[in-house]
Amino acid sequence: MGKFRGKRRKDKNKDQPKGRRNGENRNDGESYVATIIDHGNYKMEAYYAAQGLHSTKWTDATLTSCSNWDEFEAERILWRASATQILPASFRYAKDIPSTLREKCENEMNDLLQVVRNELSVEVVRPLRFLPHAYQLGVDRSMIRKDPNLKAFFEWVKLQNLAGFITRQETVSMVPPVVLQTQPGDCVLDMCAAPGSKTSQILERLGLEGSLIANDNNAKRAHMLVSQLRRIVHMNPNVLVTCCDGQFFPSKILQFDRILCDAPCSGDGTSRKNIGVWKTWSQAAALSLHTLQLQIAWKGAANLLKVGGYMCYSTCSNNPMENEAVVAELLRKSNGALELVKVNLEGFKTRPGWTSWKVFCESQTQRESKNKHKKNIAKTLAKRSEWQEKEAEASNDGEVVAATTRAADVENPAISDEPTVEDKARLPESKDDGIKERFQPTSMDEDYLIEMAKKSGLEYWPTYDDVPEPFRGRVRPSHFKPTEEEVATFHLHRCVRCLPHDNDTGGFFVALIRKVGDISVADRQQRDDLDSQQPENKRARLGEKESACKQGPRLDDAGERLVKGNQVRDENGKSIQGLGKDDFVPVEDSILNELIDSFGLTESNFQKDLIMTRASGESKIIYYISRPIKNIIDKGIQSKVTVINSGLKAFVRSSLDGTSMYRVCQEAAHFLVPHMTKRKFVANIADFEKCLTSERFIQIASFSDDLQSQIRELSIGSFILILDGYEDELQHKMVVTLWRCRTDRVDQLVAQMERDAIVAKVRSIREASL
Repeated sequence: MGKFRGKRRKDKNKDQPKGRRNGENRNDGESYVATIIDHGNYKMEAYYAAQGLHSTKWTDATLTSCSNWDEFEAERILWRASATQILPASFRYAKDIPSTLREKCENEMNDLLQVVRNELSVEVVRPLRFLPHAYQLGVDRSMIRKDPNLKAFFEWVKLQNLAGFITRQETVSMVPPVVLQTQPGDCVLDMCAAPGSKTSQILERLGLEGSLIANDNNAKRAHMLVSQLRRIVHMNPNVLVTCCDGQFFPSKILQFDRILCDAPCSGDGTSRKNIGVWKTWSQAAALSLHTLQLQIAWKGAANLLKVGGYMCYSTCSNNPMENEAVVAELLRKSNGALELVKVNLEGFKTRPGWTSWKVFCESQTQRESKNKHKKNIAKTLAKRSEWQEKEAEASNDGEVVAATTRAADVENPAISDEPTVEDKARLPESKDDGIKERFQPTSMDEDYLIEMAKKSGLEYWPTYDDVPEPFRGRVRPSHFKPTEEEVATFHLHRCVRCLPHDNDTGGFFVALIRKVGDISVADRQQRDDLDSQQPENKRARLGEKESACKQGPRLDDAGERLVKGNQVRDENGKSIQGLGKDDFVPVEDSILNELIDSFGLTESNFQKDLIMTRASGESKIIYYISRPIKNIIDKGIQSKVTVINSGLKAFVRSSLDGTSMYRVCQEAAHFLVPHMTKRKFVANIADFEKCLTSERFIQIASFSDDLQSQIRELSIGSFILILDGYEDELQHKMVVTLWRCRTDRVDQLVAQMERDAIVAKVRSIREASL
């Protein structure tokens, strides 16, 4: 049934351009995008004009208020024009690459762009001063790929990205990790981590001394996060990827020095990469997300953050319902235990947070709006006319069939032409929710702009006491602006707003919160006053979800775990549905002793308890876990949340050449090499490059004489080659894993992506030495 509906939906929309900018590859794509942008969204534009989004402007380097209508309109047009243009590309250099290689890469970049500057009138690249070695381009990704003048630069970007030297990341996405100021050795929680660009940036600053828990509430997105971290070659054993709703993350296991709460939001600040915002924007989305955002942020700040720690709250929305209103409620509930910290982003134009805003709400719910649309479509009107004619004929014949007609309406409530009692209560005035004209104000008067917003189908109330009863399920007291006394103590101006036309970026909001005092147990109750504002059916669902989370995994009669999250096990503890991931458990002594003997893992410097495996994996894959993450596992986090991934693959049981033994994995080779006294060799750059060819098998005779003799003395199995000069710089991952075959050859054990990255690094090393 689901597949049929999906196919029918696909056929129904087969002639429509897909995606935000993907339509550009279609013949009608450009006109499709241009039509959406030109028409705009009356409701969204009227809403933000009434909120005062355009009431300030930049004059040189100073933010001033718009003093007249012309300045207001110029600021509005500038915002609208920028918010509908394609987002420019940006990237940053990895913090952990050698400084000499980074300087060489930057010199290459400048040489390539100097040629481009002579051909193009735009400034192709500019440095982001708030983050060293980060750059924003003056062109978008589509232009980089298509413009022949930028072909050489495009190839260079691909090469550096493949090598792991740079990471392509949106400019405003780089802001939260910079604001959070993670220090080496910190224990950090990323509450809503996927897709992982901010996570990787935090990981670079964290180093190998700290620990990072990257959490997401969606298992598929959590797995995507693991893939993303591996793709950008920053996966290390200090990361624990978990799957749990942020507002239910367990707080009794440990507390964190830093927390990033990049909350789920309506995303209207992403209009430059998501054209759908200009068609589907709704104030209802922001109002409904407010409660979820507050629950997640309060859980982080009140329960998970250490006293003296910092939490960065951020969204990619411009809406104060999702931004300042959430922050204000956090400060209000904390009773002085939380405070806002001033944020300084050097060379980056930011606007202060708002201390006042207006609360609007659609006069119709989405279901009511949809039913109204269905009621007025041509087919429904034709059916209604036919029924009315039949009713009239029956009345003339003296038959009573009105009840039959009304029964049809009851079966199809969407086509009933009489509003229900609930409709009348919810709709004090009848308004057209699909207004066709463009938003074009003629005054900056506050009352005038409010009336234009109301014309679009929005209701406005100055205070919560003015909200009529039918709307109080959607509008809550925490949506409204703070009192004058709260404004003086909250310092909401310390929040940061990034508008698209200030720095040619997307829209973004950031607030840095410091925990200055402990919060009482009573105040830490997660949804003490939020549940009372939820509809009864939603309260029941949330209560069941939280109860299941607190109860932990189900146990059988013997106390063995049967169910954990979406993972089902039999009486022996083995997965019977293949869903989810098993816990990390210690490796059996017999297997561990085999590894120690095979690779010379000395007892003096090799910590055996950091070698772990999955509970039902039958020890086929063995992982290397860092000490900070191992300590977290020992505290029992696996009994509270679903652990998706942690550590690095260190050994895998292999059956190459008819043997059954463990081989070293490329993923964790650079962490194992310092502990190995057997089956590792140092190779010159010529021999090292021969191991990176596209051919799977390499003849031993092709290596230098010294390396040939060392390899031929080995028994069948895996071994490691280290590039000469990088024996003590293993963080650069200049190692390759190989397999000694029965015949006079070796087999590569390096994935294509990793091999290409190492090839790019070797090429840079060769060029740097010239």
